[in-house]
Amino acid sequence: MVYEDRIANVDYSYTTAEAVGDTLEELWISYNQIEKLKGIGGMKKLKVLYMSNNLVKEWVEFQKL
Repeated sequence: MVYEDRIANVDYSYTTAEAVGDTLEELWISYNQIEKLKGIGGMKKLKVLYMSNNLVKEWVEFQKL
């Protein structure tokens, strides 16, 4: 028998963006009322960012990527 384990959810609510920035490749943060992308500039391996339905109002925030 082969079992496949998948992680469905990880709670990073008490973790800073800097703490996972060296390894994080995907970030799903939709529906979180986010206004600023603080700390995202240090995520060097980030390839996928899902963050629909947040409160970011200025494109300058995305220049941090």
